[in-house]
Amino acid sequence: KTTEAPGLFVFSELFDHPLIKALDEKDASSDLALLQLFCYGTYNDYKTAQVSYPPLTPLQVRKLRQLSIISACYSQKLIPYDYLLQMLELSSLRELEDLIIELFYLEAACGKLDQQKGLLVVESAIGRDLRETELPKLCSDLEAWCSRVDVVVSEVVGEMEKAKKLKHDWEVSRAALTEKVNLLNSLGKKRLWKI
Repeated sequence: KTTEAPGLFVFSELFDHPLIKALDEKDASSDLALLQLFCYGTYNDYKTAQVSYPPLTPLQVRKLRQLSIISACYSQKLIPYDYLLQMLELSSLRELEDLIIELFYLEAACGKLDQQKGLLVVESAIGRDLRETELPKLCSDLEAWCSRVDVVVSEVVGEMEKAKKLKHDWEVSRAALTEKVNLLNSLGKKRLWKI
């Protein structure tokens, strides 16, 4: 039932539940495989090894298709409708748009549907469960991101220093100009007094 729940897109915590831990891997292997599919897999993974899983309900198929869209959002920011239709084995553009719109309403993905160009324009998507083997890549991605942030911060600090110097130079120039204007004004007043 959990794999059918609307708005639920993270499942790995279920592996820590006592009832799941108590399952005998031999007796419940297809159920455990199904849970792993919803944690880490896609609709294509299901279709490739369909015999390894129990039959899916229509709600589970819908959820797995949505999880597949979320996964696609990680690697692409402009996803062609044709690609999604083929990947999800959908025949109707309306079905695809309904899946995506529901993801938007559930705040599982954010973006736009560009119907003229036939694209899903991705702004962001929620994270999916990670296998432990994926953690090193995540760490290296985060380290690379931190390095890019450090470079940007250094550039911003440099620009701030330039701006401070320009402001200081402008203030010095303005003070000198004000002093000259005051001097000229005082000289002009002295001449008027003589006349």
